[in-house]
Amino acid sequence: AAPAAAPAAAPVTLPSQPPAVIPSTDAPLELTYDELSAATSSFAESALVGVGGFGSVYQSEALPSLPQQGACAVKRLTVMGDGGAGRGGRASGGRGRGGRGAGADSSLKEAMKEVELLGRCTPHANLLPLLGYCFEAAHAPCLVFPLCLGGTLEDRLMPHSAAARTRLSALGWAVPPAPLAWRVRLAVLRDAARALAHLHAQHLLHGDVKPSNILLDAAGSSARLADFGLARVAKRQESAVPGASTASVSGVK
Repeated sequence: AAPAAAPAAAPVTLPSQPPAVIPSTDAPLELTYDELSAATSSFAESALVGVGGFGSVYQSEALPSLPQQGACAVKRLTVMGDGGAGRGGRASGGRGRGGRGAGADSSLKEAMKEVELLGRCTPHANLLPLLGYCFEAAHAPCLVFPLCLGGTLEDRLMPHSAAARTRLSALGWAVPPAPLAWRVRLAVLRDAARALAHLHAQHLLHGDVKPSNILLDAAGSSARLADFGLARVAKRQESAVPGASTASVSGVK
């Protein structure tokens, strides 16, 4: 007699509605460098969450200008002409802490253009919103986003790697989180696809979709697509800074 057929695997059922996390509908605020510096203890090493091709990410305390947001992620950009490598422009070619050199104009203009695109994009639950920015002449440009305590999809898929452990530890994980269940992984991909569909509907392209740019909440139950608009800046910086990689950036949700 022919062997009995194996029972069919139960289908994976995903929620049909997007997560309830709704980004702020307010336009990005223009913030002062002094406020960002105070909230990160002068961009202290202890506040550093990640380093990438476009600069460094710092965890901030609640900003007085954004009291409803709680802790935030401050990206201090490295623009061409500020000395290259270094944490957001601290290399010798910059002016003081994070200062910009004369050769930074084109990269700064591009970063400002990307901020304009981010501000013009309508909100979506799965797209990381830009909360604020700072383009003061004496300092490196900064962008402010909500903080993501769940880390990146890259780090959650490989939580025991040395780099992932360092980044997750900076976000408060005393021990590496448990591996993501397959159902959760599918939900994360669904969330990222929804964010891309939202961008494409507005004739906007992300340009750098990868696990390190998909950010999770603390529970790992919802995901947001990040770094929309920074792909060209980051790739330009990677070519100028040996060893820099946007894949090493984490810590924003």
